[in-house]
Amino acid sequence: MGRAVSGQNGCVDVPPGLGAPRPSAFPATTDRIGGRPLQAIYLQRELGRQLAGPPRLAPNQAGKAWGKIMIRELVVSFTASFIAAVSLPAGALAQNAQQAAASPELIKEIQSRLFDLGYVVWPDGNLDERTKAATRAWHQLTKRPVSDVMSDDDIAYLRTLKPNKVWGGVIYDSKGHYRLFINEATRKELVDKEISYCKQGYDPSRCQLDLILNTSMADKSCIGVSHVDWKDAQGSHTSTSTARAADIKTASDNAINECAKAGPRESCKLYAAVCADGSSQTGVLENKP
Repeated sequence: MGRAVSGQNGCVDVPPGLGAPRPSAFPATTDRIGGRPLQAIYLQRELGRQLAGPPRLAPNQAGKAWGKIMIRELVVSFTASFIAAVSLPAGALAQNAQQAAASPELIKEIQSRLFDLGYVVWPDGNLDERTKAATRAWHQLTKRPVSDVMSDDDIAYLRTLKPNKVWGGVIYDSKGHYRLFINEATRKELVDKEISYCKQGYDPSRCQLDLILNTSMADKSCIGVSHVDWKDAQGSHTSTSTARAADIKTASDNAINECAKAGPRESCKLYAAVCADGSSQTGVLENKP
C-alpha cells in the first residue's frame, strides 16, 4: 500500500530460541565488561586462583617462578577466550561464516530468486539492508530460522521454488495521475518499463526503486488506485493512494481506506483497479500527467 499527498508543504509519500542451558560452575550471563563476556572473566579468575596461587618464594627463586606464573596466566587467558568463543550459539557461528563466504555471484542469485518471488530486493550482488530484510521476511514466511543470511539448506530450498509468471505494477503521483502495468512476463521487464515510463513525465521522487518495488503485484493479485481533493484552513490538498490484495474487491476497498487516511472519506474516489493478469479491470489503465 502507498500514498502520495500534496499540499502547501509539498508532496510527501507515505510508504506502504536457545535450548535449555547447560549446568555451569560459573554464572551464565550475556552481560559484558570491556567487551568480554562475564562468563569468561569469571572463568579466568577461577582458573587463575587454581593454577597460579599466591606466590611465596625466596628472593633467588622470584625470577624463575615469575616466568612460570606468566605462562600460567597466558594459558588461563587463552582457555577463557576459547570457552567464550565456543559458547556462542552454533547457528550464529554458521551464519557469520556463511555471510563471510558468500560471493557476489551467490548473493546476486539469492537476490534474483527473492526478486522473482515478489520480495523488495534488487539483484546487484550487494548484501545491503534491503537484501537482509527480504531474507528475514522469506525465513518468516517459510517458517525457517530467521537470519539476515541464508544457510546452504536455505539456498537449496530457495532454488526449488518457482518464480511468478505474470507481473503488474503502478506508477502514480499525488495529483491523480497514474499508469497501471499488467501482463508482464518477468518482474525485471516490469520494473524497467515502470522506471522508463516514470522518467518521461513524473517527478523523480516517484521513480525511486524502493517505491516501484513496493507496488509490484504477481499472478492473480490485484491493485486499486484511489484519489481525493479537499480544502481546509491550511489550503487545498490532493492525495492518491494505492493498495494491493489477493482479489479485486479487497484491493478496491483497501484503496478507499488508504485514501480516507489522507482526506475526507466521502470525497474519495476509486479511479481504477485491475489484477496482474489484466482480469477484473475497473476504470482506465492510464491517466497521464
